Amino acid sequence: MINVLELIDGGFIGGGQLQTLSLCRNLNAGLIKPVVCASSDGGFKDMVLDNGYCFKDIKLPKIYRSKYLKELNRIIESENIDLVHAHGGVAGMYARFYKKNYKNNIKVLHTIHGIHYIHSKNIIRRKLSLYIEQYLSDYSDAYICETNSDFKTASELRIINPSKTEVIYNGINLSKFASGNTDNSVGMELGIGKGDFVVGNVSRFDEQKNQKRLVEILPDLIKQIPEVKLLLVGDGYLMESVKNLANKYGVTDRVVFAGARNDLFNIYPLIDVFVFPSLWEGLSLTLLEALASGKSIIAGSIPSNQEIINDGVDGLLFNLNNKSELIEKVVSLYINKDKRRLLSDNAHKSSERFNEKHMTERTEQLYIKLINNSK
Repeated sequence: MINVLELIDGGFIGGGQLQTLSLCRNLNAGLIKPVVCASSDGGFKDMVLDNGYCFKDIKLPKIYRSKYLKELNRIIESENIDLVHAHGGVAGMYARFYKKNYKNNIKVLHTIHGIHYIHSKNIIRRKLSLYIEQYLSDYSDAYICETNSDFKTASELRIINPSKTEVIYNGINLSKFASGNTDNSVGMELGIGKGDFVVGNVSRFDEQKNQKRLVEILPDLIKQIPEVKLLLVGDGYLMESVKNLANKYGVTDRVVFAGARNDLFNIYPLIDVFVFPSLWEGLSLTLLEALASGKSIIAGSIPSNQEIINDGVDGLLFNLNNKSELIEKVVSLYINKDKRRLLSDNAHKSSERFNEKHMTERTEQLYIKLINNSK
């Protein structure tokens, strides 16, 4: 049995946390025992325990403190851990400092869930984060990048060892989103009627996710799509500013702020066109969910999205700086139902590339390889 510590810093339910849980669900239980280690603050702990996995609480502050390595070591020793799989930047930092300082036989694997700090407006944060990542690049036995574009960027920044790095796409439970059945009661709850044309997005509200762009185009959409409504699902620190923007543009009655939802499989069927205007991403689970749900997708042409969406085949890509292009593409799909149907069918087919079982199989093979190389 290989005991793997799945280490992630946040206790909230985000993309990295959901991917970690997908991994645990699909690992070979006769070969690998996962122990999830994260903060107990937030809903992730309950989700892990509800799924029957061991959970260990740890606080990992974003500003490095060596004293937290002692608690990490205590957990590693008490659970007889063979391999630490760190998810994301903060967990990766502590796992690699652990590797550097403790010099034991524990293997460390670091998954990079996007290289977000390079987009920070704070130049000190950018430079300091890059320096730390470069300094720690030799203290991992292997790396996983979620996209080829992240692999390219990480190689150029010298924050990985390319020869020890694999690109493994994220995966989701496709069957959870594939039914496409609409629950009319959910639509009624949200004030969405059968005659509404729904432009939707599912994301937390922060600068990266760029929901303000959808509010900005809404007045122009209303002129050409009288029955249009904008459905925004999620929460976050910028929600109020987006609400204020809707009020400024006089479109509050056309925007549905649904908040965070645990039943996204009921939300996607309400959406006619899924618009994804994120400024940057690793490999978005939300976009994969929209694919699996068979949505007509319009996504910003950032590098990671280009690896998911085949423009004109299973979705449309648009220039994030071109407001008119986005408006035109939404309107074109409103007018052309056949095009919507074709994109929808192809999206559903394309989602097969992102089955969580494929992701787990490749990750599991990497676990075994790392452990066998230590013998």
